[in-house]
Amino acid sequence: MVESGTLTVEAGGDTLKSSESDDETKGFISLGKANITLTSTDDAISATTDVTVKDTTLTITAGGGQANATVEEQAPPGQESTADSSTPSPKGINAGVSYTQDSGTVTVNAADEGLQAPFINVAGGALSIAAGDDGINASNGDHVIEGHENADSESDDGSVLTISGGEVEVSHASDGIDSTVRPTSRAGSWWCRGRPARWTARWTPTVRARLVG
Repeated sequence: MVESGTLTVEAGGDTLKSSESDDETKGFISLGKANITLTSTDDAISATTDVTVKDTTLTITAGGGQANATVEEQAPPGQESTADSSTPSPKGINAGVSYTQDSGTVTVNAADEGLQAPFINVAGGALSIAAGDDGINASNGDHVIEGHENADSESDDGSVLTISGGEVEVSHASDGIDSTVRPTSRAGSWWCRGRPARWTARWTPTVRARLVG
């Protein structure tokens, strides 16, 4: 938990990590009115449960940023991938359960995915992401959501992406917004640069939206 002040961290691995998994009330990262700069070779922020941002100025560079994109080789049809699973895939923010932002300014530059969590809620502030892979990935990961225990990578896994305020801008090498369910957007604005037509979910925005690229 960082409530105020200035914090600068450079790490050969994750910079901020909360890995408590035995107590569901722990394993979270909460950021308040602070100025935080994180530089990592792996995930900049990694939490077993939740990441919350409120009035925070947060700047992230993970794995050298988008210019150092991690590219996973695809296996031929019918064959399993031989890629080394131990190879880092530096994400900007990796939350096991949820990411919530209701204010503040968050800038993410990541070699892999910019933001990943099963439940993503942006209610205010500014979120700017440059990613070597997906900009925003709403998927359950290792978190099993009740009623979706047998979901695969192409089916509804119960994850939810909601943009109800603020501004979201994504520059990406793969999907701008990757989700197996229909995201909801009730207010605010979002932009995608790169390959804006390649999001997994079918999304009909109900707010002002512009696709660039």
